[in-house]
Amino acid sequence: MFSEIQSIRLLMERSVKFLSLSGLAGILAGVYALIGAFFASKIGQNGAGQPEAMFLLLVAVLVLIMAVGTAFLLSKRKAQTAGQQIWNPASKALFQAMLPPLLAGGMVSLIAIWQGYFQMIIPALLVFYGLSLVAGGQFTFSTIKGLGWLLILTGLVALILPGHDLLFWCIGFGFFHILYGSLIFFKHERKRG
Repeated sequence: MFSEIQSIRLLMERSVKFLSLSGLAGILAGVYALIGAFFASKIGQNGAGQPEAMFLLLVAVLVLIMAVGTAFLLSKRKAQTAGQQIWNPASKALFQAMLPPLLAGGMVSLIAIWQGYFQMIIPALLVFYGLSLVAGGQFTFSTIKGLGWLLILTGLVALILPGHDLLFWCIGFGFFHILYGSLIFFKHERKRG
């Protein structure tokens, strides 16, 4: 009886939650962020002139492409292993919930670059990405909401303590992704193989 209830609960959860999110993808996203921060630190933060800002933007875009690409590929593989499609009602709902804060954060960051407010970029990215995770957290593992709140807090602290952008990048996009990716992996993936 108990196993039947668990099976029904799992089926219901799969219909409304995207459970193919890969913990390993979160870990790798954190590693990519730390590698990107390493390269960005080699530029130096002496005035953030135009060439430096454009290089930092390029590094951030490359980290984003690698993180999203890895998340897609590993989540697709996880979904196929479970006999599911990656693009289903739950993943669509997750995407729709996360998209508005992500687009707004991207636009705020581009405007900050255009206006020369370079110290606003990383805090804005952290806050808006955190908002997107909180919004999307209802459609995937509940752990994601916790990551979202930590990123929002990290972005707000980064606004209070300007001049430490790479440190907050490493904490938010690096360390917290590795931590939460590990939690998802060990809690939801390792057990099931």
